[in-house]
Amino acid sequence: MDSDVTWRRGGVSDGVGTGIAVWGGNADLRRLHVSRIYRGIRPAMDYATGVAFVEGATASTRRLRVTRVQGWGLFHSDTGVVQHDRLVAANNDNAGVWFQRGEYLQIDKSAIVGNAYAGIFAFYSDLLSISDTRVAGTREVTLAGLGTAGDGIQTVSTNADIFDTMLMLNERVGLYSWVEGPAPCLTPPEHLNIDNLRVLGIGDQLGAIFHHEANGTALIEEGVHRIGLAGRNDDAFIEDPEDLEVIAEGPAPCLLPQASLVATGGVGALLGGQQHEPPGS
Repeated sequence: MDSDVTWRRGGVSDGVGTGIAVWGGNADLRRLHVSRIYRGIRPAMDYATGVAFVEGATASTRRLRVTRVQGWGLFHSDTGVVQHDRLVAANNDNAGVWFQRGEYLQIDKSAIVGNAYAGIFAFYSDLLSISDTRVAGTREVTLAGLGTAGDGIQTVSTNADIFDTMLMLNERVGLYSWVEGPAPCLTPPEHLNIDNLRVLGIGDQLGAIFHHEANGTALIEEGVHRIGLAGRNDDAFIEDPEDLEVIAEGPAPCLLPQASLVATGGVGALLGGQQHEPPGS
């Protein structure tokens, strides 16, 4: 059954599968640390998620830390309003923050650093809001069933507000926004609202790229300040654009790991709803 949950101080560590799963309901999480969540050996446990918000869950977090997970740091799927204040998602082996088919996700005054594949990823969601946040050092990797990426922020057909944010040294591109459907022009992308976005790139790292499925590829210019080689690399890329692989949708919520299956030495939490076990468990 849906429920309201408040959790102050504490955390989950050294588990298999999921650290915390918020299944429906509303969660208020403050000063929690989720760390060292590992993938299992059995096929039904071959995933890891630090914190999962699914099935209409709404949540507010403050000073939540999610680190060293062998998969997603935070995974949001079919969520309502979720707000993260002073979030740290660091050194995870998949996206630091994953957001798909949700209503609203806010990330404020946060650090999303050293993750693989994507720092922040949004897929077919209503609105992603990022402010006063640093997204840095995303590693480019290839993940089975998902493809290759190493992006600070990637949005797929999602409206986004991005303010006062720094994207630094993300291995493929700082910001990559992809959209499908009819559009009158490429720039400025109407689904993006950007102000004071700084993008630092070195080597062959790209800065801020927009791709429309029908109309092609262009630079994201308004509100973007390119630093280092990001500007030169973007100009060269636009002259001879290549297809940047777009991240695919993640697993359906019914296949997400559930805390009832977590072996954590007595720690692990399923919040807000009824248990749903993955097939084969």
